[in-house]
Amino acid sequence: MRKELNESWKELKTKQNALKALHLEFEKLESEDKKTRAREKLEEEKKLQLKLSKQLENVKEEVTKLGSVEEQMKRHLMQYQKYEAYLSYVVQHNEEFSSVDEILDRYRILCNMQTELENTLESDLQFMIQSRNDIDDLTEEKFNMINSLCNTLAKVRVRAKIASENVIYWETLVNTVRTFIAEKTLELEMVRDAVWSLYMQMCRKHKVSNPVSKTNFEKQIAFIYKTILQYKQIVKIATRKSGETFHSNRPNSSVVSVPNH
Repeated sequence: MRKELNESWKELKTKQNALKALHLEFEKLESEDKKTRAREKLEEEKKLQLKLSKQLENVKEEVTKLGSVEEQMKRHLMQYQKYEAYLSYVVQHNEEFSSVDEILDRYRILCNMQTELENTLESDLQFMIQSRNDIDDLTEEKFNMINSLCNTLAKVRVRAKIASENVIYWETLVNTVRTFIAEKTLELEMVRDAVWSLYMQMCRKHKVSNPVSKTNFEKQIAFIYKTILQYKQIVKIATRKSGETFHSNRPNSSVVSVPNH
């Protein structure tokens, strides 16, 4: 870099000398046309010199920066020399490693393994966090569902209590109706027996040869009713003629005969 800088300085000096020579030549020119061309050339040379000066300044800055970097690298190298010496000491006193590069390779492998373990741990941690969130969501969902089921169960219990009370009421009512029906059935049987007994008495009294069956309750009632009407008619006739004197013991021909079945 310094060599290039020196060459640039030489080139700049050469151009400055050429510029001075042109300037002297310009003073010697007699023709205005030559002066104009020389002036233009002089301006070009000035511009070129200015450009080269700027380039030279840039190169100086780069050289300064490179020098600073070089010094910094030297300091780092001197700082790391103790580590290199320590690694060499480890290689000499440890049979596991045969060179410093092998130690560095082992270090890189361990660093990669550490990175992989950290990534795995981070992944597992994220999985655990997500699982915990899922469990919390599921717990809340199940808790709400249990509360809903408890409310439903409470309503069902109330309905069951009401239904049980209704069942007791209707069972009591049914038992009452059954008792009433049994009583009325017993009364009906007693009435049927009484009707049958009365019917049989009337049949024997009027010598009915072909009575109806005991289960034919309607015909029994009809026969009894008709017979009672006949009895009423007989009583009516007997009452009407109770004041008259009967001349004979023969029965009155106006009496209605007992109906046959």
